[in-house]
Amino acid sequence: MSLKVGLIGLGRMGAEPSERFVGQVPPGWLPLSHAEAILSNEGLELSGLCDNDEGRRQRFGKHYGVDTVYSDYKQMIDELRPDIISIATRTDIRCDIINYALGKGIKGFYAEKPLARSIKESRETLEHIESCGAKIVYGATRRAMDVYKKAKEICFSGELGNIKHINIEFGHSALLWTLPHAVDLIVFFANCSEFETVQAACSGADFGGPVTDNILDMDPLVDFAYFKMSSGISATISPVNGFNVRIGCTNGIVTVHGNGGFIEINKTGQMTDYFHDTEIIKVEPKKSGTQYLFADLCDAILLQRDVMNISPAEILCGQTMLFGIVQSAKQKGIILTASDLDEELIITGRTGQLFA
Repeated sequence: MSLKVGLIGLGRMGAEPSERFVGQVPPGWLPLSHAEAILSNEGLELSGLCDNDEGRRQRFGKHYGVDTVYSDYKQMIDELRPDIISIATRTDIRCDIINYALGKGIKGFYAEKPLARSIKESRETLEHIESCGAKIVYGATRRAMDVYKKAKEICFSGELGNIKHINIEFGHSALLWTLPHAVDLIVFFANCSEFETVQAACSGADFGGPVTDNILDMDPLVDFAYFKMSSGISATISPVNGFNVRIGCTNGIVTVHGNGGFIEINKTGQMTDYFHDTEIIKVEPKKSGTQYLFADLCDAILLQRDVMNISPAEILCGQTMLFGIVQSAKQKGIILTASDLDEELIITGRTGQLFA
């Protein structure tokens, strides 16, 4: 039995072929796009494409051999009646699409990140999904990749003691465009879906200005963010380049280098006060992160089980952490708890004329 998938949004993540990234990203990333990952899964059928750009509809309909194309996602959902909706649109309409589809009885969703433009919208949409008995996976793909799962396995093996701190080095990055990945990795490696406090600093055009009608119409650059998770593990997002993730444990450090290129373990040796002993681990991926997430969603629906790679609580935690960064920074970097946050604040994610 194959599940029908309707893909909404035919841009970079939705449908662009991955050939442009060959030699530019480590193993485990490709295929990257939703369309490619869907077609690679025998349990899924790419049944319809939707985009408001006619050129994209024609180009990718021909490229992927899909005759059923739409300009209106509601029409696609009404006529195609897919089992799964794959959402690779801009953030502003993702929750509208999900809520409309839930009203039509659709039970599976793959949504790109971030899920929504406010904590409130994220919470209400995730609650709606759960109340309908539907399943969702989320486009923070690193948590599904073999190399990051291996690093987490090492961290929780007890070999290096307990995890104390997580540092994410993703450069001086925009909040909604890049850092949904960063906060999700914190949630993933902390193995915790709640945080206690956030403290942060941001920069960007007019960031110090007022929030008009409870809307911040930009995508601020994050200088620094510090979190304390409910598990007691702390975490930082720093402006260091390299796309490295460092997990500091009691007796060593686990580093996932360069967007998943390899794992480095540093631990105590002859000089017990230092982590001088080094081991390099290369992980051969079986699938890409996007493929793993679609496979997980497919099996969750067919086998009537929970999604394995991510839970609604983890998605909501990451979303809340993102908005906590801005709200702390707007208040001169004060420490805020999750309960302090304004859940109705909207961040548009605008950079120039582009939106996250």
